Amino acid sequence: MSEQREALEVDVLFVGGGPAGLAGALKLSQLVAAHNERAGAGGAPPLGEVSIAVLEKASAIGAHGISGCVLDPRALRELLPDYRDKGAPIESDVTSDDLYYFTERGQIRFPILPPPLQNHGNHVVSLGQLEKWLGGLVEASGAYVLPGMAAVEGLFEEDRMVGVRTGDKGIDRSRRKPEA
Repeated sequence: MSEQREALEVDVLFVGGGPAGLAGALKLSQLVAAHNERAGAGGAPPLGEVSIAVLEKASAIGAHGISGCVLDPRALRELLPDYRDKGAPIESDVTSDDLYYFTERGQIRFPILPPPLQNHGNHVVSLGQLEKWLGGLVEASGAYVLPGMAAVEGLFEEDRMVGVRTGDKGIDRSRRKPEA
């Protein structure tokens, strides 16, 4: 017996609501909007409605991004040149860099700082807050953001991936619906 499952058909699906998946969905939304705007001005034919979705296994966007990090803003600036004006959750800017070796009796400051450890000009952010903020921008762009939806299996037609199956909801370990 084949079980019936609900299906959500979308044109583009991003699996994972981390910074990369959210940035990809936002960029694609921007590109589609820019193309349709140019098409309306007499360019190529418009793409029309392109449905974009982001699946996230956590119960909320940003719920798994529990660390703080130092963010190089180059990619964020390319994606959103006005990211500060849009309320990017930046805790602080990195204004200086130092490297110390700690000993039992104190510390020794290194005279030089290797390039990979130079963060001057970067930002200190909470990864979870950054993801939550990006998720709001993705939703505002018209894409679907679907938290609580873990992709558990790839769906293939011949050698081509055509979708994913998400985890079942509302069933017990024996794959039965609990009695009410």
